[in-house]
Amino acid sequence: MLLLDEPLGALDLKLRTEMQVQLKDLQRAVGITFCYVTHDQSEAFSMSDRVAVMNHGVLEQVGRPEDVYRRPQTSFVADFVGAANRLTAKVVAVEGERYRIAVDGVGERSAAGPAGLAPGQRAMLVVRPEDVRLGAAGALRAAVTDVAFLGSQRLLRLESPAAGPLSAIGSGHDSPIERGAEVGVEWDDAAAWVVPAPAG
Repeated sequence: MLLLDEPLGALDLKLRTEMQVQLKDLQRAVGITFCYVTHDQSEAFSMSDRVAVMNHGVLEQVGRPEDVYRRPQTSFVADFVGAANRLTAKVVAVEGERYRIAVDGVGERSAAGPAGLAPGQRAMLVVRPEDVRLGAAGALRAAVTDVAFLGSQRLLRLESPAAGPLSAIGSGHDSPIERGAEVGVEWDDAAAWVVPAPAG
């Protein structure tokens, strides 16, 4: 095993991206395990076959990057990995491999989640910003508080009276939504994920 502890931390973005490709090619060529330590989540995801998320020295989750991002097992992983909209909720019923949940300010929705949640349990609904749709209608009303143009994308920060701060990512080619606009916020149930509410 080769331990790489923040090996690209001092490089600029372009060189860092090139070196990531070279390190992956090197790993495939020599065929040994690389243990790659980084605080850059996008780097961790792009470099890894498996990602480990630690919280105060305890492994919270280990798995493929897609699984850790899309199917976090705890509220810490959901909050720590990538950007996420977090809505308070309560489990209403177990429906096979999915849950019926009551989301504060929204109503009842369906979501997948880790096994073991029980009716009546406090929970947190996780919706990634790229899965949020904005329009005239939606499950929530929100005001646009900030718009950041990122080239291929636009990051919108929102404030909902019912759910608090939210965020959405849209295409940089879309017609821009101005700061101060009121929008409807919606998402597909297939894109939602529910985890146990954080302790406390």
